[in-house]
This record gives sequence, structure tokens and C-alpha cells, in this order.
Amino acid sequence: MRLREVRDEIDDCVDCPADRSTVLDRIGNEKLEAPGGDPETVAQVLGRDSTETYYSTAEVYESILCNLSEAYVGRKNYDDRGPNPVEEPVSF
Repeated sequence: MRLREVRDEIDDCVDCPADRSTVLDRIGNEKLEAPGGDPETVAQVLGRDSTETYYSTAEVYESILCNLSEAYVGRKNYDDRGPNPVEEPVSF
């Protein structure tokens, strides 16, 4: 499943408040497509989180987003607000 579909899946499948085991029973096996690597399941992602009770579906969604691996990050160290660092000094 793509990340933009996760919120709808949570809203459809999870009734909050819900404890961790309930969330994992309902959506833990769902695979999240990673643009830069192998997909992970929701259970793998939430395994990095220590929350025991989710009080809203928004909280479940935010926990998933906050615990995604580096495979979900775009270009590392990319900055569109300034120059990208150059590894070696350029002499003119």
C-alpha cells in the first residue's frame, strides 16, 4: 500500500482508542511500499514505537510516519533552499 492510502486504511479498520495489539491485529500485516527499498509492514514500523495505546486514528497514522525507515526518505541531505554542500573546496 502506498503511504497516501494508509490514513484511509487506518480509518476503515481501527476504532480508537485502541491498544497496540489491536492495531497490529487489524493492519499489522499491511505492506507499505518504499520508494527507496524493500517494503515494510505496519507491524515492523510500529515496532520502533513505544506507544501502548492510540487515542485517535490520527495518532496511529503519525506514529507510522514518524517511525518509517530511511527507505522512505527522498534524496538524503537534499536542500532546495540553499546550495548543496560540496565535498571538496573548489578553487577558481
